[in-house]
Amino acid sequence: MTGPNSLTLNDGKAGMEGLDKDRINRIIREASKGSKFFQHAEKKEKELADKVEKMLEERKRITDQMISRSEVELDSVISRLEASRDMSRDIVHVDMDAFYAAVEMRDDPALRDVPMAVGSSSMLSTSNYLARKHGVRAAMPGFIARKLCPGLVIVPGNHDKYREVSGQVMAVISKYTDKFSAASLDEVYIDLTDVVRSRTLPAQECPDHSTDRGRSSEIKETTEEVEVQPKDEDTVHAHKSEDIRDCWCRRESVVSNLVRNMRGDIQQATQLTASAGISCNSFLSKVCSDLNKPNGARDRPSPAGSPLSTTRHQSLRHHDESWCLGSSLHPCLS
Repeated sequence: MTGPNSLTLNDGKAGMEGLDKDRINRIIREASKGSKFFQHAEKKEKELADKVEKMLEERKRITDQMISRSEVELDSVISRLEASRDMSRDIVHVDMDAFYAAVEMRDDPALRDVPMAVGSSSMLSTSNYLARKHGVRAAMPGFIARKLCPGLVIVPGNHDKYREVSGQVMAVISKYTDKFSAASLDEVYIDLTDVVRSRTLPAQECPDHSTDRGRSSEIKETTEEVEVQPKDEDTVHAHKSEDIRDCWCRRESVVSNLVRNMRGDIQQATQLTASAGISCNSFLSKVCSDLNKPNGARDRPSPAGSPLSTTRHQSLRHHDESWCLGSSLHPCLS
């Protein structure tokens, strides 16, 4: 199969699981040949190939001793970062499901049961979940999408309408807190930390778990010691651990209910669904919001799961859109 490597399907979008990627990639390449899109991809591929070649040459000069020394230094950095990690915040990422397409389907019932996308023959902004089953997705030229899905209906975008609906979403969120920041028309980051704290125990009554959340194994071991050989000081520690877990559970219940109600209010106001992710920082909350789409929510591990447990099984390719990485760079990172 010839052609730029970049002309392959990135199936990281929700609703694109289990596709025949070989067939789809073959259609994409055949439909692209001779087009300006293909020529541009070839140019970018050549530039990237030159960059990768230079990086691989530089990697050859790295000795085992240099790697060992760097690993020791990085282990030290990781330990410091782990010790200073703040797990106490409640950051939510709300992402509207197939936003532009969903707005168009809401306003035109005839579009609800057919594969459709928003954009033009030059480029698509988004597609509905029926179209994604054919490999059609955002940032794909419409003429290629129609090769993948001959019955695809392409609707021109109406950004004035999308901005109006986005305003309705932000109005709902503002009823919960003023601490939010819109990343685009269809996604927003929300800091619910203070709201959650105001609805749980007062700060002086709730054990400080900003550091204990990162010490689940230590808490578990201490609890097991109490069960086998109870000691006064261990009993106190165990009780504190139970208090921390109880406080965590209350906090998790509060934030989960808040997010559930918020998503319900958004749907009532717009007749559209939203997915959400909850974590201790913006990046992880965005990762979580993509794990249970569409119309779902995903929380962080509790009571003290490491953030790494959220991303450990996520492929590098899955996050290409967020990190601007292409498959050609993956060999340099392995």
